[in-house]
Amino acid sequence: MDLYYSGENCSIIGFTIQDSEYGGIYISSKVNIMNNIIKNNGTGISSSCFDDDSNSVPKVSNNIILGNERGVWTAGAFIFENNVIEDNDKGVYLCNGMNKEDGKDYLNQAMIKNNTFINNYSAVYSDQVSPTVKNNIFKNNNTGILLASNFWSGGAGLPVVGNIISSNEYGISVFSSTGDDSFTNVILLGNNTIVKNGVAGLRVVNSIAVVGNTIFWDNGTDIIEESSVNSSIGYSCGTNFPTSWLDQGGNISTNPMFVNFNNDDFHLSPNSPCVDSGDTNPVFDDIEDPDNPGFALYPSLGTLRSDMGAYGGHGFSDYDYTWVGIDESESLIKNYTLNQNYPNPFNPTTTISFHNNERGSFELNIYNSKGEFISNLLNEKNLARIFHETLKFL
Repeated sequence: MDLYYSGENCSIIGFTIQDSEYGGIYISSKVNIMNNIIKNNGTGISSSCFDDDSNSVPKVSNNIILGNERGVWTAGAFIFENNVIEDNDKGVYLCNGMNKEDGKDYLNQAMIKNNTFINNYSAVYSDQVSPTVKNNIFKNNNTGILLASNFWSGGAGLPVVGNIISSNEYGISVFSSTGDDSFTNVILLGNNTIVKNGVAGLRVVNSIAVVGNTIFWDNGTDIIEESSVNSSIGYSCGTNFPTSWLDQGGNISTNPMFVNFNNDDFHLSPNSPCVDSGDTNPVFDDIEDPDNPGFALYPSLGTLRSDMGAYGGHGFSDYDYTWVGIDESESLIKNYTLNQNYPNPFNPTTTISFHNNERGSFELNIYNSKGEFISNLLNEKNLARIFHETLKFL
């Protein structure tokens, strides 16, 4: 199925869009794309929306984006949240959001938040643009975030905030093809947890990195820098930070003491040296617990001074965006997704598909409109994490 849409206020909900050689969905204005399965396409979703009103841009949420060459390709503003992006060559590909007619870069207004990126080659590939990337999980990708090519250094840079970036080959890779200061990529890292990456947590080539309140641990190398210019790091935990970078103070080199590092629980233990060790400027403070004034709201710990890592922090107003810890009220990895059956209505059969993100026990029953049991379609005690679409109901 291919969909092309250029009107306004449309919603695309509950479809399976698959096996298109070129593109599954193309949009150029406000569209809500929700609760779909988008798989095995050349490009799952293509977007080019040039609008600076956040209420008028496309919103892509709660979808499974699986096995595409490019899961999402966009050259305009959009909001991308609460999706599972898995086994794509490029999960989200952002390419030159400059509108030639008015000279504005609309991808600077793009938001990528609360998503889970698993087993992609490049989970987020940003070429000449700087969206905000916050509160995501990047795991088992070749590269979690790739910021490439050249863009004017007068921009704010790429804000990467409150993410957990683990078990990739490269956690983040930032490079420019020239060392010319007028064309230098800039990345702003705040309150991230960057751990278990095989080659490097962060690689910076001919670019600028500004790093604060971030934990690097058990990476092949925490930071690889090659001709990086004017980079700095402060109030961060890790080993062997580049000596050529400006030391903003407050860095520590000790075990961050996660709750369960081996099982990827990267919450900080109460006695972690990273608790209350972030930047002392109040703009970085943790969110206050309304029931316990003067103390941080969980999952931050201790007093209001920012914790290091993805579960700490509150604001970074100097760069006109918010650094916040991961919002646990929005599940980043959902245990399952049950999709709309198709066709609906049906005669005589319909297909019911679902996706489970963890191995476990799953049961699927059919009930009528009165709540009366009709049939059991599935009862598995040890079902692998996989996408399923073979259940038929007569």
